[in-house]
Amino acid sequence: MAGTRVRYTKGAPRSFKLAWGSPIEWMLSVASEEQIIVKEIVVHWHKELYGRKCPLGEADAETKSIMLCTHVYDKDTMLHELAHLGAIGVHGSHWSERFIGMINKYMSDRERDIALFMAGRDYKNVAKLIGGKK
Repeated sequence: MAGTRVRYTKGAPRSFKLAWGSPIEWMLSVASEEQIIVKEIVVHWHKELYGRKCPLGEADAETKSIMLCTHVYDKDTMLHELAHLGAIGVHGSHWSERFIGMINKYMSDRERDIALFMAGRDYKNVAKLIGGKK
């Protein structure tokens, strides 16, 4: 998506930035296809893989920005945060519908099954839509 600023927090090594290139391109292609405006993506770097004290991702609908805080390419988190920018409310029915729709559209069967299981476990509105109990 032209015009989206991508930045990495201080200390992120070149190899980390290079590894995120294709995933960021994928995320922006999804955003474009879904007509979701993303003005900025910040990838938060940590030296340590474990013990971090920040979420895997955060979206700010007002600024149209997403922060990702993970060492690995995580489609589920990317789609979760895109759904926040493309839906009304936080983890409500509109967000859940948008998130499930993108999971079904952009993930492989195996990825989809895992993502829906985890989302149904973690979010009651997703569980209602996919037939789980929460």
